[in-house]
Amino acid sequence: MGKMEMMIMFVGKREERKREAVSGSESEQWQEAMKAEMQSMYDNQVWELTDLPQHCRAVGRKWVFKKKTDMDGNVHTFKARLVAKGFTQTHGIDYDETFSPVAMLKSIRILMAISAYFNYEIWQMDVKTAFLNGKLTEDVYIKHPGAGTYTLMSESRNLVLLKSVKTWLRKCFQMKDLGEAAYILGIKIYRNRSRWLIGLSQGQNGIGSIYASAIGSIMYAMLCTRPDVAYSISVTSRYQQNPSEAHWVAVKNILKYMRRTKEMFLVFGGSEDEISVTGYSDASFQTDRDDFKSQSGYVFTLNEGAISWKSSKQDTIADSTTEAEYIAASDAAKENSLAQEFYLGSKSCSQYL
Repeated sequence: MGKMEMMIMFVGKREERKREAVSGSESEQWQEAMKAEMQSMYDNQVWELTDLPQHCRAVGRKWVFKKKTDMDGNVHTFKARLVAKGFTQTHGIDYDETFSPVAMLKSIRILMAISAYFNYEIWQMDVKTAFLNGKLTEDVYIKHPGAGTYTLMSESRNLVLLKSVKTWLRKCFQMKDLGEAAYILGIKIYRNRSRWLIGLSQGQNGIGSIYASAIGSIMYAMLCTRPDVAYSISVTSRYQQNPSEAHWVAVKNILKYMRRTKEMFLVFGGSEDEISVTGYSDASFQTDRDDFKSQSGYVFTLNEGAISWKSSKQDTIADSTTEAEYIAASDAAKENSLAQEFYLGSKSCSQYL
């Protein structure tokens, strides 16, 4: 494949990363990442070389490069992905739907709470080129790195048990064992086995420099480990289109608060009784001065730690405090059904461990 004479799109500083990949000091690592990507496509039989049929259009392709870091910011993996330019396709003609299934953060927190209570092992494994194990219902023609066209095919509690599960997964997929879980989705995992506690923290991750960027960064922290800023981010995020100086001051105050409390953890553990999902809901009546809508809020806990929370403006205008409370309780009841279903399913599985 030589020096990869093709269009390349890089994550981060594009031009600098491009020169780095082609002729920089880390070019060897990038070349190896490219070769590994192509080999994965061969191994998974992702495509076959074919002539482009009449009246069909070949989708372009490009390389996406990214460095993956650990919890301390050290680079541990060079990733290269050959991707199709899906933005050139037309909805209804080339495809019907797009989606990327991912785990909900509340699901991860529930599993952490259960693991802390039963002192389960938590290990991480990464599926190499996981997206190649997906299935397509259509044939998609893309330009390959050299000449010709590719057709994407449709195939596109104890340590003993833990090891057997890992062995089974390796038989099904190409897996990389990351060891005991310590870092996931920007969240650091701290564990105190003697006290049966698990703590989740994001430290200073995600502090932006402009209003919209700062809102997005705080929002991600709130969704992962910071329910304490749920209300404040709910209010400040409403003014991203035209924020005033007062709004920016409010956002900076949130950032200052998060800096002062960056060592705080979302902790699971300490429950002496049998654990169960517990929920609380509340509402504030017509708190928005612009449209007189009320604010709903709820939080659910498991093993003494919060697993799900929300603070948001209600969709309709409540005529009384009672109505506002009912709306909030209704939202909480829906969330309770999901949390209970997931927890009971996980609890049922744990009986076999």
